[in-house]
Amino acid sequence: MLAFLEIILATAGLTFIVTQSRLFQFIQRWYLFQCPLCFGFWAGLICYLTHQYQLDIINYGLIGSFISYILYLLVKPLIDKYD
Repeated sequence: MLAFLEIILATAGLTFIVTQSRLFQFIQRWYLFQCPLCFGFWAGLICYLTHQYQLDIINYGLIGSFISYILYLLVKPLIDKYD
């Protein structure tokens, strides 16, 4: 269970870094890299490929997408306030 939580948090972290940071602004003009819901799916697949767990690959994508988007909705007001 701890490995699953670790992978989900890694997926959310990867999603936030790519979709929200200034480091990746040069690729954020494409929709895939702007949307935390879209990129969260692909980040979940990437995390699955780097660390295989007992869930199916599509489940990783869907769970990663959901968690990334929920965390984005919770953190976005703070990003807007302090940016």
